[in-house]
Amino acid sequence: MDRKALIAYASKHGSTREIAERIRSLLKEKGVIFNIASIENVKKISDYSDVILGSALYIGRWDKRMVKFVKKNQEQLHGKRVWFFSSGPTEINELPEDMNAKHMSSSIKEIINFISPVDMACFPGCIDIEKLSIFEKWIVNKVDAPIGDYRDWTCIETWADNISKELNIK
Repeated sequence: MDRKALIAYASKHGSTREIAERIRSLLKEKGVIFNIASIENVKKISDYSDVILGSALYIGRWDKRMVKFVKKNQEQLHGKRVWFFSSGPTEINELPEDMNAKHMSSSIKEIINFISPVDMACFPGCIDIEKLSIFEKWIVNKVDAPIGDYRDWTCIETWADNISKELNIK
């Protein structure tokens, strides 16, 4: 059976998009092909059997575009193999399950439970001060967020490898 798979992401400054692209590349090396698109370019998900959704975190919450997409498509996502990842500045010593709980509002948690994803991950992100608006710089300064690239590519690669193993189960 020919399965169609999708990676869709919500990324304002490109860090989450780069994670999505790395995941796609790693899955392709394992023989698993995913289409990839920015969340606003995904018009139809009914054709996809496997979906990876990645959202940047802004002020500690998922990108509003991702929240809107997940709410709108929850019925179609239910019953598919779905993985979620978040990317954003996080405390270095946080456990992934603590990060997932911390960065989701109660309304989206209920929808995530309904969708019943195969797995969720929250990866430390990247803040490039040069890419931020004046308001974003003010927020980063106000919350004393660490500036720099904290993405853990080994952790991301391990997560992608686990997805490839799940997809190869017949």
